[in-house]
Amino acid sequence: MNSLRSPARKNALTLIELIVVITVIGILATIAIPATKSILDRAHRTSARNDAHHLKSAIASYYAEYRHFPTRQTGPESAAAPIQSDHTLMDILLASDRETGPDGLNQRRHVTFSGGRARPMGNGKFRSGVRLDENGGGTLWDPWGNHYRVIVDLNADSRVPAPEFVEDVPFLPQDIIVWSPGKDGDDATAMDNVTTW
Repeated sequence: MNSLRSPARKNALTLIELIVVITVIGILATIAIPATKSILDRAHRTSARNDAHHLKSAIASYYAEYRHFPTRQTGPESAAAPIQSDHTLMDILLASDRETGPDGLNQRRHVTFSGGRARPMGNGKFRSGVRLDENGGGTLWDPWGNHYRVIVDLNADSRVPAPEFVEDVPFLPQDIIVWSPGKDGDDATAMDNVTTW
């Protein structure tokens, strides 16, 4: 009589089997989630590093065209102040209408930067790309919703003042440095900053 089990009984899972399956799924999820987070963090850092180098190349291309950097800052007093990849810098590199006019810094309409479109994050912030506006200008955002920082050699002495988070070094032997403040958005915490030097 025991050998005549009903088909429904044969195909059903016992409570123990169900608990074992759920436990195995839970263990696999516990292992996979941190690994996925680590992979995403590395991908964001790689994307930020690529964009920072692309921005540095765009500034160098502008310098080759005009023989000065794309900034209205002058002299040693403003040499240490970082320029952000907001409209101040990007309108020049993107050859916006304002910067190609008579008082603009890109009258030859030399577009030196092109990049992917930024994605909205909310609160007026974007991430991973350029946010273009109607006049041809825009802003460049890192993967965490921050602008990149740039310091250029305004003194023509082949070095730039080191940012505050670089310890024990007053200057870096570069003409252009670019960095992202990283995931925390704070320049002072160097652990997650993404740099071009």
